[in-house]
Parts: sequence; C-alpha cells; structure tokens
Amino acid sequence: MINRFSALILVFGLISFSCEKESIKESDPLPPISSVPSITLGSMATTYNQFDDIELKVNYIDGNGDLGVSDADTPVIFVTDNRNNIELNFHLLPLAPEGANIAIQGQLQVMVENIILLDQANTSETLTFTVKIVDRAGNWSNSVTTPTITINQ
Repeated sequence: MINRFSALILVFGLISFSCEKESIKESDPLPPISSVPSITLGSMATTYNQFDDIELKVNYIDGNGDLGVSDADTPVIFVTDNRNNIELNFHLLPLAPEGANIAIQGQLQVMVENIILLDQANTSETLTFTVKIVDRAGNWSNSVTTPTITINQ
C-alpha cells in the first residue's frame, strides 16, 4: 500500500513539475493616447462663502504633451461662470518641453478668486462652472461642468 501511495505522489509530482508554466510576458504596449487633450474634474467642495476662492481640480491627459505656453499673455484654461456666461482665462506654463511629443497626465489646480453673489440682495446663490483647455496646436479639450456650488453671504 505504501508503495502505491508513494508511486501516486511521485506521478503527481512529476506531472506538476513537467507542466510548463506560462512565462511572464512583457505587456503589450499601451494604445496611443490622443493628441487632443482630455479633462475630467477632481473632487471639490460645493459650499463657499462670498469672497472665498474656489479651487477647481482639473485632471488632464494629453498624448503629445503640448499643454501650456511660455507667453504669459496667452490663456490656455477657460472657465465659464454659468450664471452670467462670463469667461475667466488662465495661463498655464508648458507641462512638457516643447517638441518633446510625450504623453502627459496630471491634475491642475485652477483658482477662481473672490467669488461673489451676483445679486447682493440674496443670502445665497448657486452656480456651476464649465472648464475647457486648449493645447499649443489649437486642439480643444472636452468641456466639463462642476457640480452645483452654493455661495452663501
């Protein structure tokens, strides 16, 4: 009986060691990322007091790294206050060296300063912002809209 048991263990052991394990292959290359920038919103607070600064967190991904410009007078980030369609413009320094042609991703913090109530007779107002960016080649990202934000007096 012991001989049969030993033989059975030996057979199973040989079978398990003789099976070739699949070798770990280097993963296939990632699919290309579009050269048109894409954005999403990060988390943010939704209640502020009048005159507070509102920080918008904008996640970006760009396949060729051409976000931002050296010229400080050239806006790249556009934030629209949807209460009155006023567009705020923001500059962004290059996020990758010009001509590098590399995929980049990260998060931008865009500060909308001193938010006010449009009607000072109100004790609170709600608003949303719409955000979009443009790269050096003139490609516009998708637009994203914040959740509803409440401004209290």
